[in-house]
Amino acid sequence: MVSISADNNIAIWEMTTSKQLAVIEMPVEPISLDVSKEGSCLFVGTIAGTFRIYDICNREKPRMIQQLKFYEDEKPISQILSSEDGKIVMISSVESEDFYIMSQQASNQFDIYGQLRADGHILSIGYFMKDN
Repeated sequence: MVSISADNNIAIWEMTTSKQLAVIEMPVEPISLDVSKEGSCLFVGTIAGTFRIYDICNREKPRMIQQLKFYEDEKPISQILSSEDGKIVMISSVESEDFYIMSQQASNQFDIYGQLRADGHILSIGYFMKDN
């Protein structure tokens, strides 16, 4: 399990033992997170609009592998949603009409696939998969 808190920390936990394995100290408050489908990457959004990707293969020693800024004027990253098929991550802000789609796979170098614009500020995002 992963948790974020208002004291600018991210904690990684082992749920079977209730033991905290690691703490990541952030420079600003993390307000959203998700984990890649296979559990190797942690995606974190902050109140200042930064988006970080951590390698959490070694749960006791997570390491930041990438930092991005999607919104120029420091809009908060309020929601991050990883697809169940392990292919994409969607990123949005409640202060913007734009949301972003990127790869959740390190093998694709976390490529940014695109930006979409809605008719109003994005309060929440979701997805569905069509069966073929």
